[in-house]
Amino acid sequence: MDNFNDSDDEIALDTRHQEVFMAVIICLLKLIRYLTRHNISHNPCRNSVLTGRDYIYEVLHGNPTICFDNFRMNKEVFLNLCRTLKEMNLLKNGKKVSVEEAVAMFLLIVGHDTRHMLVADQFQHSTYMSSWWFKKVLRALCTLGTDLLRPAQQTGVHENILNNPKFFPYFQHCTANDSRVFIDAMTSAQNNFPMPRGAQFYLVDSGYPNIPGFLAPYRGQRYHLRDFRGQGRPRGRRELFNYRHSCLRNVIERSIRVLKARFPIMKHMPSYPLQRQRLIPTACCTLHNFIRRHHALDTLFMEYSTEQMQMRNDEVDGAEQDPIAVDASQRAQMGQIRDGIAEQMWNDFDQNHA
Repeated sequence: MDNFNDSDDEIALDTRHQEVFMAVIICLLKLIRYLTRHNISHNPCRNSVLTGRDYIYEVLHGNPTICFDNFRMNKEVFLNLCRTLKEMNLLKNGKKVSVEEAVAMFLLIVGHDTRHMLVADQFQHSTYMSSWWFKKVLRALCTLGTDLLRPAQQTGVHENILNNPKFFPYFQHCTANDSRVFIDAMTSAQNNFPMPRGAQFYLVDSGYPNIPGFLAPYRGQRYHLRDFRGQGRPRGRRELFNYRHSCLRNVIERSIRVLKARFPIMKHMPSYPLQRQRLIPTACCTLHNFIRRHHALDTLFMEYSTEQMQMRNDEVDGAEQDPIAVDASQRAQMGQIRDGIAEQMWNDFDQNHA
């Protein structure tokens, strides 16, 4: 009886083996049919003799303009950035990808709005590897940004205001901003926007209400710098106030412009997951400040350093946006502060030009 049972077990096992074998054969046949139907080549698609390491070596040891054109910074800043990320244990060399390669791939993507497929082909890595290292460098730069994006001085007057008689002492309590980013940041509760304290205020454009903490220009008066070119000196305290208000806001406007010029991904954000999209501006600002700290005479910084560069002309004048509750007493309170600044500014200006 036991022999019969053993024989039945062997037959059942052989049947299962045959079923598995037939399933494998069917899968292979389906795979062959799929490859044939879609004309998929069996040859490696990335077989360039120039590897990612070779590409990095060629860029860093070639003409200096090649490094700037590719990585949006000069050779010394690039190497310093990679060294800093390694010393802070934010990035380490992988088995197939070095820190220099990873940072270079990231810079090509944010600095040229390049897609992962092209970057993978350039560095002879898979698109998965390109995407994986992009996310790793992105997180590393955001961590580095916790130091680089912090104001150098929490209190006191910024040196660019303190050392410029056009702005000091009139705007000693101010912070300039980009109005579009500013309004979005302020009206979204999750951003935990830092409201002005005490006598501090933000400079805002005329589309924003003039209320405590937010100093807007006079409406109905010349404001943009282009409006004053070739038109002689400002006429009256309101025009003078508007002119200097515009000059100061022009500083941050130029900073936004140079940031977008260096990193086009800021203008054309790919369809990444939302969380990754939110980190990219932080990473780009971190790179911006790192370059500023280590190479103030950077080509793009010099190009956008002139105060006479025109601000964009698509700002909304006239229709106030009122993203927060406003009452007449708030307008009157800040109106008195603005009038006092304008009066002091005009008296000093009139006296110096008498």
